[in-house]
Amino acid sequence: MALAAQAGTVELTERLATRVLQVVERWRAHERHTLGGQLARAALSVSCNLVEATSRRSARERLRFVEIADGSLRETGHLLDVARRTGLVRLEVAEELGELHAGAKRIVARRRAAEARAVRGAAKDARRAPAGSALPGRKPAGRIPHPVSRARKKKPNATQLRLRPADPFELIRWLARSQNDPRKAVAELVQNSLDAGARHVEVHRQRVRRQLCVVVRDDGEGVLPELEREEALRYLATHVGHSRKLGLDPAERARRVVAGKYGVGLLGFWSVGRHLELRTRVGGSRAFVLRLGEDSPQAEILPLPLRTDSPDTYTEAVVLDVHAAAQRALGGRRLSDYLAAELRGHLLAREVDLTVHDHVARGLAQKRFDVVPRRYAGEPLSLPAEVEVDGHAPLRVELYLARGAERPAVQVACGGTLVADDFSGLDALGVVHEPWVGRDITGILDFPSFSVPPGTRRGVAPDYAAAAFVEALGRLEPLVHAELDRLEAERRSSADREVVRELQRALRGLRRRLPRYDLPHIEGRSEPDGANGPGARLDAEGASDGSTATSRADDLPLFPPGPLASVRIVPAEVAIAAGGERRVRAEALDRDGRAAEEALYAWRVADTFGVGVSLRGEGARATMSVRAGAPVGATAELHVEASAAGLTADAAARITVVEPDDDRAGLGIPEPFLVGDVGGSWRSRMAGERWEVNEAHEDYVAVRGDTKARVRYLLALLAREIVLRTAGRPEVAEPLDGMVEILAHAERNLRGA
Repeated sequence: MALAAQAGTVELTERLATRVLQVVERWRAHERHTLGGQLARAALSVSCNLVEATSRRSARERLRFVEIADGSLRETGHLLDVARRTGLVRLEVAEELGELHAGAKRIVARRRAAEARAVRGAAKDARRAPAGSALPGRKPAGRIPHPVSRARKKKPNATQLRLRPADPFELIRWLARSQNDPRKAVAELVQNSLDAGARHVEVHRQRVRRQLCVVVRDDGEGVLPELEREEALRYLATHVGHSRKLGLDPAERARRVVAGKYGVGLLGFWSVGRHLELRTRVGGSRAFVLRLGEDSPQAEILPLPLRTDSPDTYTEAVVLDVHAAAQRALGGRRLSDYLAAELRGHLLAREVDLTVHDHVARGLAQKRFDVVPRRYAGEPLSLPAEVEVDGHAPLRVELYLARGAERPAVQVACGGTLVADDFSGLDALGVVHEPWVGRDITGILDFPSFSVPPGTRRGVAPDYAAAAFVEALGRLEPLVHAELDRLEAERRSSADREVVRELQRALRGLRRRLPRYDLPHIEGRSEPDGANGPGARLDAEGASDGSTATSRADDLPLFPPGPLASVRIVPAEVAIAAGGERRVRAEALDRDGRAAEEALYAWRVADTFGVGVSLRGEGARATMSVRAGAPVGATAELHVEASAAGLTADAAARITVVEPDDDRAGLGIPEPFLVGDVGGSWRSRMAGERWEVNEAHEDYVAVRGDTKARVRYLLALLAREIVLRTAGRPEVAEPLDGMVEILAHAERNLRGA
C-alpha cells in the first residue's frame, strides 16, 4: 500500500481521536472517568494500531493490526451513540464527530480491503512457486497447506451493504398512515406529556378560526429541555424515527413508566387533522412553534409571540382542521373514556390530573371530563403482583373474577399502555385458551419488554421477549386455576348458606301459627329467628345480623376509600328476646357514603332502665345479650364511636326486648344434609333428627344452579317431612312424593319459559 495513503488514513483517525479527547475533557468527573475513558481509549486505539501496521513488512501482520483498528473504530462509534442518546454531546458536536467517524470508517475499510488483497496475492504466489524456491523480496514459503484445508478456509468475496430507503419521506408517509385511530393518536400526544413528567395535562376540543381543532397542553419539562427551543424542534423534525427514550432498558422503562421509544408519535396527527403545531417554552425562554402538514415533507420553525398568561415552561400540541370522519370519535365523553382505558397504567403510577374539555358541546351538555383510570369490578384473585421473567422486566398481574359480566376480558399492556384489548389479539403466540378466555376473568397483564408495532401500537412482535412472556404465563396459569377453584368453592358454600337462611325466613313463626305440626329437634339452638336461624351452622362470615350476605365483589370499592365522615350501626334497630343474643356491626363511611379508611371502634351500652343488656366483642362487630326475664318492650341504647387518622364519628341504635320465639325450645328448621345417592330414587328423608336430601336426584340437579328455584324445591321437601312426621303414618309418603314430583315438574316448565 502506498505510504501516502497510509499517512492519510493515520491523519484522519488522529483528527478523530484529538476531537474526542477535547470533547471528553469538558465532561463532569463521573462521566469523564467512566464512559469518557472508554471512548478515549477506543479512539486512540484506532490510530495507534494503524501506525503499528505501517511498521510491519508482512501483509498478514499488517492486516491483523488494521482489523484491530477497525474493531476499535466500531467501538468508538457505539460509544458516541451512547453519549448522544444520554445528552452528553450537543447536537452540532455529535454531527461533527459523526462526520469524522464516517470518514475514518470509509478509509479504514479501504485499507483493510487492500491489505486483504495483498494477503491473498501472497498466498497465491506461494502456491505457484516450486517447492523450496523463494520469490524475490519474500521469505521462502513454508509447507503448502493441504487442499482440503484450503477449500475449507476459502470464503467467497461478499459485498457489505447498508440498507437505505429510496425515498425517506415515502417511509415517513407509511409510518404516519399506519395509525388509523384518531383517539390513539391523541393518546400518543398525551403519553408524550406524561413521559415528560407533566402533573397537569389538558385536552381541549375547540374551534379556531371556525375550524375544529384538538389541543393537548401540559406543564412537563418540555421537548428536549437540555437544548435551545429552536434547536430542539429542529432535532425533532430531522430525526423522525429516533427517540432519546430508545436507550432505556425495559426495567428502567417499567420503573419510570415510559412508553414512547420510536420517535414517530407526532406523525399520528395525520389521522386526526391536516396540520400540527408543536409549541414549546422552557424556563422562561422564547417560545417557538414547529409546524407540520399532512402528507407534506416540509416543516417550518417560527418564533411564537407570548401571551400575557404564558407560563415559564409549557408544551402545546395543536392539531388543526380535524377531519370530518374523526370528529365524532373525538367527542368529550368518548375521548375521556378511551384515555382512561388506554393510559390506565400511566395514570395509576403517576400523580397527574388529566382532563378533557369539550368547548364544542352545546347547551347544557357536559363540557369537562376528568379522566379517571378504570378500576375493574369483581373479586380480586389472590395472585403474586409480579412474576419474574428471565432477562426481562417482571410481568405485572392484576386479575379479577367477574361473574356474570357481559364481555369479561384480560387486557395486555406494555409499560402502562394498552396493546391488546383481550387475548384474541395475541393469537400468534398460542395463548388463546383457558383461563385467559372463557373463565369470566377480567383485569390486565403488563409486560414492559414487548416489541410493539410503532404505528398502530396494537399487538406485539413474536420475538424473544414474547416467548419469555408465554413462558411466564405457563407458570402463572396453575395459580390462576387454583384461585378460580377456591373462589368457586366459596361461592357454592355461600349459596348453601343463603339457601338455609331463605328456608328459615320462609318458615319463620311456623310453630306459633301452625302449632299442630311436629317440627324436628335442632341441637345447639341458641338464638331466635331473625338472628342465627334454627339448624343453621353459620361461621363467623355468615350474615347473622339479619342482612343479606354479599360476596366480596359487592364490597369492592370502585374508588379509593376516603377519610372518615360518619359511622352507622347495622341493623339500625336491634330486637332481642329476653335471654337471647344478637350480633351487630359498624360501618365507617366517607362523605360520599362509601366505605371509609380502616377505623378503630369503641362500643358501649346506655342501659338507663336496667334492662340487663351486656356487650362483648371488639372491632367492627359486637354481640349483645339480654338477661332472662327482661320485660318485653324495655329499651336501651347502643353506641359506637369510630376513629381514623385523627377523625371521629359516632352513631346510636335502639335496643328493644321482644317476645321470645317458641322455636327456641329446640324445635325448628333443620339444615339440609346433602347425600349423593346416584342409584336412589328418594328425594328426601329424616335420619333421626337429621334431614337428608339426595343431591343426585334429577329434580335436585335441575335446580342446583338457581338459588331461588332450589329454595322452593327444598321447601317442598321440608313440608313433606314435617307433614309425614306429624301424621306418623308411612302410607302418607307416597301421595306426598307425588305432590313434590308435580311441583318439580312445574318448576322446570316455569324456568324453561
